[in-house]
Amino acid sequence: MRYMNNFQKANELLKAKGYDLKNGTEKVYSPQRGKEIDSGGAHVDNLTDLVDGYFVASPDHNLFEDLDDFGDPWRTYLVCIIEDVYNQINGYEIDQPTTDRELADLTKFIPFL
Repeated sequence: MRYMNNFQKANELLKAKGYDLKNGTEKVYSPQRGKEIDSGGAHVDNLTDLVDGYFVASPDHNLFEDLDDFGDPWRTYLVCIIEDVYNQINGYEIDQPTTDRELADLTKFIPFL
């Protein structure tokens, strides 16, 4: 297997669930933005909604430690990981690459997508 950075591994995990964050030539309608945008950006929007819905409605959300009543800081943390993976996979500048811990935490959440 070829070497992959953590953000590439994370995108492969998301891609297996149907959420490839790599921008391409495909445009997808984003209800959140009310217009067509690159597919990678649309998937970030959709994943953000899924994360929000999970922490608000799921009885399983207690699998993640240190939650308050609305799932923060885990909700915010997972959304930030997804946004960072999107930025890295598309070559945008980021402050810090995806860490082993972030990859492990995102992997823990993937079954709930």
